[in-house]
Amino acid sequence: MLTQDTTDYFVSAKNARLIEWNVDVLVRLHKQVEARRKHECTRSYKYQKPVDNGHDSDHTVIDEIKEIITLPTFSGVSASDEEI
Repeated sequence: MLTQDTTDYFVSAKNARLIEWNVDVLVRLHKQVEARRKHECTRSYKYQKPVDNGHDSDHTVIDEIKEIITLPTFSGVSASDEEI
C-alpha cells in the first residue's frame, strides 16, 4: 500500500516533469519569436503607395448603409428566466 509520503513524491515528480516540459516549450517559442523579430528588424521596407480604393475622399462607410435593422430590446432578467 502507498503511504502519503510515496504519493506526495509521485505527484511532485509528475509536476516537476510537467513544469520542465512547459519551460522547454516556452523557451523554444521565445527563441522563435526573438529570431523572427531580429529578422524583421534587419529587413528593409520599401515605401508602397496607398491603394486607390476608388472612393471619394469625402465618402464614408456610413454613406454605404442601405438598411437599418431594429433589434428588440434585451432584458437580462427575462433571458436568465428562459435558461432555467
